Amino acid sequence: MSIPNELSLWTEETDGCHTLTILNGHTELVSIRMWEITSKKNIATFWNHTTDVQDLQFSPDGTCLASAGHDGVIFLWDLTPYL
Repeated sequence: MSIPNELSLWTEETDGCHTLTILNGHTELVSIRMWEITSKKNIATFWNHTTDVQDLQFSPDGTCLASAGHDGVIFLWDLTPYL
């Protein structure tokens, strides 16, 4: 696998216990990864965006994540299995 020339990494902390990272670049799908801070384990990976992720927004109770792609597509992710 070759590493793309242009990559960007974005990190967003959820609740002090988890961190989300997004790896944007020239790949077929963009991944959003959820990490547990204390164990440093990747506990979930969300796929489906075909263009760079531009924004993340958590629901007020932290159980849902909305991610918006450069192409205008928005995905809603259920985080309850990972909390």
